Amino acid sequence: MPPTLPTSPPKRHRTGASALTGLFATVWLAAACATPVDLDYDPQVHFDALHTWAWATASPAPGADPRASNDLLDARIRRAVDAVLTARGYRHIESGEPDFRVAYHAAIESKLDVDDSRSVFGYPGFYRSYYGDVIVRQYDVGTLMLDILSGRDPHLIWRASTHVDFQAPGTPEQREARIREAVSHMLQRFPPR
Repeated sequence: MPPTLPTSPPKRHRTGASALTGLFATVWLAAACATPVDLDYDPQVHFDALHTWAWATASPAPGADPRASNDLLDARIRRAVDAVLTARGYRHIESGEPDFRVAYHAAIESKLDVDDSRSVFGYPGFYRSYYGDVIVRQYDVGTLMLDILSGRDPHLIWRASTHVDFQAPGTPEQREARIREAVSHMLQRFPPR
């Protein structure tokens, strides 16, 4: 008689709203983390000597797009940068000479996506379009760029950018989470190693 093997209890599967919530959270986080970060920096800078920071003084460009230049988005970006840098051990100072300054730029650009679903049939020397459509879709792409400037004579020493959907529907908390995730994703690469 063969030995009996212990059996494990049946696996429980989440159902209903709990499963959907978990699925949406996983997809959202995967999409947020999948957005690439474009990075550039000055390799001559000793980033390990940077400890204190302040915001660079900047004003919105004349005629700036209000979808990417408004008080709500500004506050979310500033809170996210402050939280990430503080958690990483950098100290924000209001007066005096900081080791580095932080600036950001937000923009929304319209893009076109063309889908050609036409099929071709025929034989060599004789081809004809059979059926299909060309579908053109316009969509917006948001870009968030973070700049690190030197403290004394502000010049650019580090820059990262990534795509963020500033206009995605959701609650204010969800919009805040999207910005916080994007900022955290970019600042993972600061200081450069």
